[in-house]
Amino acid sequence: MKKIISTILFFTFTAVTLAQTMPKDADPKLWARAVKLHKSSIVIDGHNDITSPMVDEDFDLAMSSTGKYHLDGDRFTPIFHDSRRAE
Repeated sequence: MKKIISTILFFTFTAVTLAQTMPKDADPKLWARAVKLHKSSIVIDGHNDITSPMVDEDFDLAMSSTGKYHLDGDRFTPIFHDSRRAE
């Protein structure tokens, strides 16, 4: 079951990533730069709400997880970067 879920997620995220198109009001140079950066980066969803139960407990995403896996408190650590890094 874990392999099936992993495979489904992989193809879903791949399709979504490939299907992204530039918004009509976007700056083409900025969009191209953002796409290049995104494609060269490792992007990881750091939320621990559901990925651990999917792996450890064979949790099915079709089932409700309300009140079962959401963690409040100090688990989320935001990361801020100096705006000069964007230049």
